Amino acid sequence: MPLAIRRILRLSLTVGLSLAIRYAMGGEMPFMAPLFALLLVATLSPPMKPKALIGFVLLVLLTTSIGLMLVPLLMHYPATALVLVA
Repeated sequence: MPLAIRRILRLSLTVGLSLAIRYAMGGEMPFMAPLFALLLVATLSPPMKPKALIGFVLLVLLTTSIGLMLVPLLMHYPATALVLVA
């Protein structure tokens, strides 16, 4: 399979799967997941090494979990949470 076809297939599968998963999860704004997937896949960089991929996944999990933990604090104590975030 030529390289151009593989890149198109990777891009379309990533965007399609991210949209399907987001709709299946029933989250708000499901159109945001394909946009982030497009930003990650559209670059012409070589594939990540397994060690770098694990580090990237852990970084995304860490930042997402910190953001999710801050949501109740921002809703109930906005001034205090704003000081913590800043």
